[in-house]
Amino acid sequence: MDWQGLFEPHRVAENIIRASAIYLLLVGLLRVLPNRKSGSLGPGDLLVVVLLATVVNGALNRDVSSLTDAVVMVATIVAWSFAFDIVANRVPLLRRILHSEPVEVVRDGQIVARNLRREFMTEDELRAQLRLQGVESESEVSHAYVEHDGRVSVIRKAGPPPQPRAGKAGVYR
Repeated sequence: MDWQGLFEPHRVAENIIRASAIYLLLVGLLRVLPNRKSGSLGPGDLLVVVLLATVVNGALNRDVSSLTDAVVMVATIVAWSFAFDIVANRVPLLRRILHSEPVEVVRDGQIVARNLRREFMTEDELRAQLRLQGVESESEVSHAYVEHDGRVSVIRKAGPPPQPRAGKAGVYR
C-alpha cells in the first residue's frame, strides 16, 4: 500500500472546480423543480447529503486518488452550502432566486387544483398534510401554501382552535 500517496493531495484546484460546478448545477436544477420535500430534509440539504455521499463513496472505492482529494471536495461542497445560506439571508435578490415563492394550494376552503398539479401533489397528500396540522377539512382553511422547502403552511379561518387528536393506540399527544 502506498501510504504517502494515500494522503498526498492531487489536482486540488480541479477537485474544487468539479465539486463547485456540480453543486451549482444541482442547485439550479433543484430551484426549477417543484417544492416537494424529501423526508425531513429540504432540497438544499438533500443536495448536500447526496453530493457528500458520492464523494465519500469515491474515496472509499479508491476512485479518488487520495483521501486529501476527497476532503478537499467535501470541504468545497460544505463551503458552498454555507455560503449560499449566509448570502441568501443577507441578499433579498439571491433569496428570491434560491427560494421559490410559496404556492397557494387552498384558498377560502377550496383546493386550488391547478397549483396542486403544478406541485405534483395529490388532494390526498394535501389532506394528509392538513390533518397533521389538526385540520379536519380544507373548508376550515383560509389559505394553505406549499413553502419553498416543501412544507405546507396553513392559515385557518376564524374559529375555535384545533382539538388534539388521538395518536397511535389512541394516546393523545
